[in-house]
Amino acid sequence: MEEDMDIPQENGDVSQNTDAGPEEGVEQEDSTEDGAEITEIVVGLMSFAPVDSSVQDRIEAAVNEMMEEQIHVTADFQWYDASTYATQIPMMIQSGEQLDVIMFTPVPAAGYSSFMSQNQLLDIREQKIEAYGQDIQAVLGESGLAATARDGGIYGVGAHLCNYSGEAIVIKKEVLEEINMLEKFQSMETWTDLEEILTAAVSAGYPGMANSDAEGTCITPLPYINGSDKLADAYWVDLAGDGNQQVYIDPSDDKVKCYYQNQDYKASLIRAGDWYSKGLIYKDASTAEEFGVGQIKNNVGIALPAVQQK
Repeated sequence: MEEDMDIPQENGDVSQNTDAGPEEGVEQEDSTEDGAEITEIVVGLMSFAPVDSSVQDRIEAAVNEMMEEQIHVTADFQWYDASTYATQIPMMIQSGEQLDVIMFTPVPAAGYSSFMSQNQLLDIREQKIEAYGQDIQAVLGESGLAATARDGGIYGVGAHLCNYSGEAIVIKKEVLEEINMLEKFQSMETWTDLEEILTAAVSAGYPGMANSDAEGTCITPLPYINGSDKLADAYWVDLAGDGNQQVYIDPSDDKVKCYYQNQDYKASLIRAGDWYSKGLIYKDASTAEEFGVGQIKNNVGIALPAVQQK
């Protein structure tokens, strides 16, 4: 299991906001060797896991190297955790700060419907999709692009495709060292092992698991189902675009089914209830306004479930 993670969550949609277009708000920088002007844009990204600054710098440098060569653009990537993104991005748009490309996310305040209802997105069909996005059109087709279309315009590009996904448990290393559980954590294979670690931490006066999202998830972050005691038996499911978290596509027969008819999901809920009654889960997880890394900073938890995707 990992103690921290460097891989950003990138399972969202990408669009532009209306406050910075080609003629307004976008900075013009240096020129390339062939004399073309380089345009600098600002990109807002959300990560469900902490992203080390050195990793951010490497990602930004690699992406900018490609973009500068191919489209004469460089980007200032601004990384936020899930709780900060949901508040910071809308505030930046409303205040008119430069913010050119953003992610649509499952977080309601930073989702497609919220941005569209406030008229904060730019129609990118003619200038971007038709001019430069032939590959996007080929992959998504009109039906795929229709998800972010209105009145003949396109206001985002869907990216709900998970090429890789991994689930991890994040726990503060200094606490593990203090309670002499670091080695057990690094080699744990079951939820029972994790329960023993959390029990030791709580007995030593520390809080337990905090919520990783606004829904209060403390054990089973979607799109995972963790019914078995073995961590390796967790499996990923397609949510079928359901933001209400009611249905999923069963990988065994490709049928859309309700979560609450899944016995593994039921087992994970029973585990969560058991841990809650033992004080191993933050008591206000289901109603807390903060979530993710912010909850560890607030000292209401020492551990989080996390999903890393790319």
